[in-house]
Amino acid sequence: MILDRMTLRYHTALQPPRLIFHALRVQFPDRGMVTITGDSGIGKTSLLKIIAGQIKLTSGRYVHQGHSQPLFVDDHMRLTGTWLVKDYIVASQQTEFFHQTGLSQQQYHQRIDTLSVGQYTRLLMYVMLQVQTTCFLLDEPTHALDLVNRQRIIQLLRVHRHRALIIISTHDPLVVQASDYELHLYSPYQSQWINRRSCLTLQ
Repeated sequence: MILDRMTLRYHTALQPPRLIFHALRVQFPDRGMVTITGDSGIGKTSLLKIIAGQIKLTSGRYVHQGHSQPLFVDDHMRLTGTWLVKDYIVASQQTEFFHQTGLSQQQYHQRIDTLSVGQYTRLLMYVMLQVQTTCFLLDEPTHALDLVNRQRIIQLLRVHRHRALIIISTHDPLVVQASDYELHLYSPYQSQWINRRSCLTLQ
């Protein structure tokens, strides 16, 4: 997957044009966890939406290179609250489900709308990661979660990073530390690609 000299400007009726990216070029790996980091408002979510096909570039191009249509997972994704947890799980995958999410047999039979925020987020991530695509786009998946739930989400993502490309916008240092690569956005003109596998090896 390649972003080739990508430029994005936002135009609104009430404000002057705002430059988000200028000639950004990134080649993503075929699989693995990639975090997109940078200050709030720098363009992390916009970059995910470009890859998802939700925002049109001002100039440049985006090349899938064999990846299927990415699945964009954000706060607008919802599971049906009146369903039971087990309604979303294939019976043959129960053992995998309990292992990967840390949810219990009791929670397996609960209604979705009775789960805590952390339990719901773990379930949502598990369900979304079962989708047959080669690229997942996650917008702040550990936002507002406590330490235990953040760690559970990270473990779940690491299980699936070997079969797909998982691109995550985040401010969470734990997610960044667990990733394979990091794209840090400094400004519309400057970014840095960091191989975090090498960082882990050196540590």
